[in-house]
Amino acid sequence: EHVFLRIPKERKNIDDFYRAHNEVSIARGAVWVGVTGACLARDRQSELIQQIRGGARTYLYVAQMVKPGGVFVAYRSKISEIVSSSSGIDPELVPEYYLREDIINLARFWVRVNLFEKVGSGVFRSLRVAQSGKRAADVLKRSMLSRMFVSEATHQR
Repeated sequence: EHVFLRIPKERKNIDDFYRAHNEVSIARGAVWVGVTGACLARDRQSELIQQIRGGARTYLYVAQMVKPGGVFVAYRSKISEIVSSSSGIDPELVPEYYLREDIINLARFWVRVNLFEKVGSGVFRSLRVAQSGKRAADVLKRSMLSRMFVSEATHQR
């Protein structure tokens, strides 16, 4: 499974998000992404950590609707670590805007990644919501969900 985040336009432009996080990753070798909203369930966090430690490709996908009707821009980066508290992160590995926007205090869990890469529409359309099996792209068009867990269609259980 992978973590999928929708970034509301009113919160942060996705291209600004991409640039800010990659700037830190290029300079420091990694970057933390703070995830606001609901906490990550302990069981889900354990599953993802086991998956990462087992060597399975585990991605953080971030997406934003850029045009009405479901036109999204999406990026992904391989997850190397997940922690539930800012006490587990290195503050040198967070973008500067996290301090200005108080994300350091608002984040409910943290995901450590490397460089984000743009995801083509084919990859984006192949993602399925873990709980329902529905295409993530379709769910995002009809829902205001900000976080989902997805799998690639070819790897679906």
